[in-house]
Amino acid sequence: MGKKQAEENNRVLSERWFSYLYELGTIYNSLFSFISLPRSELETLAAIRRLTVKNEKPGPARICDILHTSRQTMTSTLDKLEQRGLVRRIPDPVDRRRLILEPTRKGIDLLKKILEQLIAIHHERISGIPAAEFEQFLVTLKKIADSLAQTKEKLEV
Repeated sequence: MGKKQAEENNRVLSERWFSYLYELGTIYNSLFSFISLPRSELETLAAIRRLTVKNEKPGPARICDILHTSRQTMTSTLDKLEQRGLVRRIPDPVDRRRLILEPTRKGIDLLKKILEQLIAIHHERISGIPAAEFEQFLVTLKKIADSLAQTKEKLEV
């Protein structure tokens, strides 16, 4: 593939990707308003859950780094999640100055409910795509994700 064709492919991919993300974002925003949970709180809850599933014990600073948010904003978000009964702050038994964040059963159940709704939406949207074509899309998407991960690693060094 020539340089000109590669540039055109990248342009088309970028346009389609942004279009896809925009459409997906509007669906997600509708879903978030349906559950009456601001997106920032949902993203925080989901990040905490992802890390605890990996057996990490995240603190507020770790979540700030992941979500690229300020400490003040995170404190406010955690206060709201705690008031809703979705997250709890636990003193670290090793370092009493540090807090560990955990989703509550209510928080985990809410994430499961949202995931079920997202899966249903995605299933409905992709049901008309032939299985072989969708499988190839997933293979290609994995290659793109792996390439992006390598780029991220290079930037972090």
